[in-house]
Amino acid sequence: MNKAFTLIELLVVVAIIGILAAVGVTTFGGFQEKAKKSMCKQNANFFKKEIMKKWINAQFQNGPDIDFQGGICRLHWLPSNAHLNSDPGTDIASNMKKNRTTHIQCDSNYEGKEQFINDHFYGLGYRNTIIGDPITALDTPARGNVLREGGSHFACGANAGFSDPRKCKLRTMCELNQTEETILYTD
Repeated sequence: MNKAFTLIELLVVVAIIGILAAVGVTTFGGFQEKAKKSMCKQNANFFKKEIMKKWINAQFQNGPDIDFQGGICRLHWLPSNAHLNSDPGTDIASNMKKNRTTHIQCDSNYEGKEQFINDHFYGLGYRNTIIGDPITALDTPARGNVLREGGSHFACGANAGFSDPRKCKLRTMCELNQTEETILYTD
């Protein structure tokens, strides 16, 4: 007796595999979208914490990103190309030693200087989670001034619609037309 599959049995197996593959691809796509949105929210939370940490360092004039020149306290930010340099990489202290950072005075407001923050996060390698490279994950007035799906936008003072130049706004859109806002103060 010959044991083999009939043509009908083979077609049924192929059809079942096709259905399972279609369901798997659709489900996988949904997981990818959820993962991208989750990463977008994590990025925005990191931006907020990192900006606040740097501002606290500036306020207390202490931290790895602080130095003094001529008695003036300076807060350092990474340049946008920091992630491309294997030496010194994204370590702020090493970049400061090699004179590869940008800086502003510790007691500065950020109205008109938001690009330092944009460049810092781009230099750390943060990109838009939905659109992807080369779109930055954090946009600012001097670097495009656009809030895109999958990214954040940071602006201070008049650039954010405030009269106080030390008041800033971090807006994030992880899902199309759904924006979250956080107000930050430099003092």
